[in-house]
Amino acid sequence: MYAEVLPDTATDKRVEWSVTDMENQETKLAEITSSGKLTPFKNGKVKVVAKAVDGSHIQGEKVITLENQDKENLAYQKPGFASHAEGANPLQDAFDGKIDTRWASGQQSDDQWITVDLGDVYQVNKVVLYWESYALEYKIQGSMDNKTFYDLYVEKSGQGNIEEKTFDAKPARYVKMQCVKSSSQYGSSLWEFQVYGDHYEKTYVDKINISTESGQNTITVKNKPLQLIANIQPVDATITTVEWAVYNQDESVTDLATITKDGKLVPKQNGIVKVVAQATDGSGIKTEIMITITGQDAKNIAFQKTATATSQTDSNDANKVTDGKTNTRWAAQNNDNESITIDLEQPCYQVSILWENAYAKGYKIQGSLDDHNYFDIHYETNGQGSLENIYFDTTLVKYVKMQGIKRAIGYGYSIYEFEIYGKALKEDLEVFYNAIVNTDASLYTPNNYHAFQDILKQADIILKKEDASETDVTSILKKLHEVYEALIYRAQTDLLKIELDKAQTIKSEQYTPSSFKNLQMAFEQATKVYRDQNATQLQVDEVCQQLKEAISRLITRGDKQKLGNLLKEVNQLNQSLYTEESLKGLMTAKNNAQNIFNNQDATEQQIQNIYQELKSAYDNLIQKPSIDVKPNEVIISSVDQSVHISGALPKNIQLESFILNQKEMMKVFKELQNKNPEFFKRATLEKVYDLHLFLKGEKYNLDETVKVAIQIDDNLRHKNLEVIYIDESGHIHKLDSVKEGQYINFETTHFSQYAIVSYNQIDSQTVIQEQVNTSDQTQFITYSGLSLISIIGIYILLKNTKKKYNQ
Repeated sequence: MYAEVLPDTATDKRVEWSVTDMENQETKLAEITSSGKLTPFKNGKVKVVAKAVDGSHIQGEKVITLENQDKENLAYQKPGFASHAEGANPLQDAFDGKIDTRWASGQQSDDQWITVDLGDVYQVNKVVLYWESYALEYKIQGSMDNKTFYDLYVEKSGQGNIEEKTFDAKPARYVKMQCVKSSSQYGSSLWEFQVYGDHYEKTYVDKINISTESGQNTITVKNKPLQLIANIQPVDATITTVEWAVYNQDESVTDLATITKDGKLVPKQNGIVKVVAQATDGSGIKTEIMITITGQDAKNIAFQKTATATSQTDSNDANKVTDGKTNTRWAAQNNDNESITIDLEQPCYQVSILWENAYAKGYKIQGSLDDHNYFDIHYETNGQGSLENIYFDTTLVKYVKMQGIKRAIGYGYSIYEFEIYGKALKEDLEVFYNAIVNTDASLYTPNNYHAFQDILKQADIILKKEDASETDVTSILKKLHEVYEALIYRAQTDLLKIELDKAQTIKSEQYTPSSFKNLQMAFEQATKVYRDQNATQLQVDEVCQQLKEAISRLITRGDKQKLGNLLKEVNQLNQSLYTEESLKGLMTAKNNAQNIFNNQDATEQQIQNIYQELKSAYDNLIQKPSIDVKPNEVIISSVDQSVHISGALPKNIQLESFILNQKEMMKVFKELQNKNPEFFKRATLEKVYDLHLFLKGEKYNLDETVKVAIQIDDNLRHKNLEVIYIDESGHIHKLDSVKEGQYINFETTHFSQYAIVSYNQIDSQTVIQEQVNTSDQTQFITYSGLSLISIIGIYILLKNTKKKYNQ
């Protein structure tokens, strides 16, 4: 923060900095240093105050809004890179979360930069720069690979101090501050470089293909690098860089070659190496390629051959370039158009020139068969001196010349060694043959290996044939490469054997036929592949997976015994006893159940479901009232069909039936219990009905006995039930009642309050039935037993006591 103190002529312009909340109270949202550096901690608003220290009590304040403090600083303690760094102010201090340590470039130039590696790709949308020595102009840039950078934000008028820059989110792993113009002569310096953003949904690499720049998987020229290219799929993968590595064929450390970060394979010795390219996006995807290296033991065929030159100085004659020594040299006169020629009569493909300081900036390598007519082999326009390796297509020559065109310095050309490399006709074939002749047959499928062996034998014949032509040699070498690269490793079948053994223990009778048939098919195919010595690993893995899936998809046969018994019971049902509507639901459930019962592939769950459906329909059958209807008798029913009455009744008679609710029933129970305590020691009041007959709106009294059928709730059917009559005085009278299916039946001569009771236990020794005629034809049942005996006993005891007292 900066404080402008007025007037300019003030004697003491110092201020004291402080930060508070909006109520001028102490805050934890931020803190400020004595020099005015404000450090935010949490989101919110704070008030920054600058107060004069000259005793005038003048102060100024500014409200600062703090945002995004709840987001993680992605650059915190992450590795970085910088153009330069002072020893005492290393680049890592810009990412340590401390505002009292800093990175300083230490260079008095504008083009300084610092980069942080976030470790993963983020949608970067903000940076916060805590400047020490700030940039007037700078760019915030992003990159996926730390090579190609793109602008995230461009600043044309930097202010220094703390700069928070927000911008449209873009994906980046590497974020750079690139200074364009510094504000001072000291270069760039940052206390902190913070980066903010959100998680980025990456598109991962799913495949890598390796190709070579030459189109060949071989290196045949001494020291000549081979550029490898990694083709990434999908093409829109977020990170397309790869990490290159080179190994021996068995993936051990190799000294046959090295590889650069950008995939340039540098040969060292003859042999076969495995080059691996692995995606750097965390997907774990990698691929490999085999490269055959030959020609690294090529001999300098110019060694000790005759050399001639257009000129020389002192004792630095032409033959010094073919003596194999790097401390002797040929030196020409100080002219551009000087040359040196070596007499050589065999094919060559490479020239290596070890220059002294006086090298050629422009020159040609030329060849000739007669030392008169020369043709260009290589034309160099930008010679670099030191050791220059020049590669070209194999060319048959007798003479090889370095024809100078332009000197790099004022002195005449000077060469320590002029080496020429070539090879015998069968050299590549012999090297490759020796490298692969002992290939282990046990590692590969028989068919591929037999084809490889056939070509290997043909190659041996060509090598031993003295008059073999160039066509013979190149043709067999090409075939040998093809069959070697086509070798297929024997598949690993251990996991497949485990699955086959597991499948053999499975019993067909335990599973549904169709699921077991699928297993049989998978087992047969897997067995066939297991026995095939030429099967590829892909084929083995596929049938192994198919077999595992077939085992996991086996469906256990369901237990149909309960369902069968229920179907049998339903089929034997006397349908005439039940209502048509309830039978309709039962028949639908029965047909569905029969289909499941007949289905051999029915699962246990299907069987259980249909069993419950059928049982529910069966349990919910509604039985017709079992009342014998005589001629001229009338049957009437309650609205809910739970009560049916038959007898000699008027045709327009109406039945009103009310079932007491829980509250009403509790009231009745209390009244009955007070008057009939002994009864309820062994009986439970289950349901209470108010039954009344009406004719033409008037209450109707019966003249004759009628039959009553009351439907029993499902939860009561298993209990020992009877019907009782409750008279007007609240006494209980048991009626003769009979349970028949879903109903309990009894007879009566008038209607009032009736109840269904259940008995916990009936003791024949304590229950005596006594019939009482309550009207002309109504029978009531009262109970006596031990209670009567007890009353008699008490009576006798009282009598004896009174007699004794009178005496």
